[in-house]
Amino acid sequence: MTGTSFDLRPARPSDLPALNHMLRMIYDRDIAAVNTAKGRQSFFSFIRPPDFLSRLENGSRLYLLWQDSWLAGCLERKDGHILLLFIHPQYRRQGLARRLIQAALADLRSAGLPATLTLNASPNAYAAYARLGFRPIGTEFERAGIRARPLRLDARLGWS
Repeated sequence: MTGTSFDLRPARPSDLPALNHMLRMIYDRDIAAVNTAKGRQSFFSFIRPPDFLSRLENGSRLYLLWQDSWLAGCLERKDGHILLLFIHPQYRRQGLARRLIQAALADLRSAGLPATLTLNASPNAYAAYARLGFRPIGTEFERAGIRARPLRLDARLGWS
């Protein structure tokens, strides 16, 4: 897949069923084992299309990466906090997470906001986020059956 071109754009309502499908698949494949059954319910509720629409109406930004008609990845943020960052397994290790983060940082800068991003990372994603420059800012916690650890990326420190 290297050298493949990807289209980065804001999400449209018509994208939400494909996004929901991708996120459910990734959750069950990569994340479910570290969370409880309640966590699965919580996550699946959070990614329902009506809930996405509600968050988007209330200031959330949702970026999607497409390769032709295939959804390759997504990043949802509210101000400087990343709510979701997922890359389809078929497209990992191609710099797509970095590209989504760069888009989010560019939007923050253009809005006059600090070039800092926070997120709550699943335990199995800590290493990937560390490679991207995210650092822990707290201890692991569990909320609504989902385990996570708060991380921060301060792009003012030279991230690119």
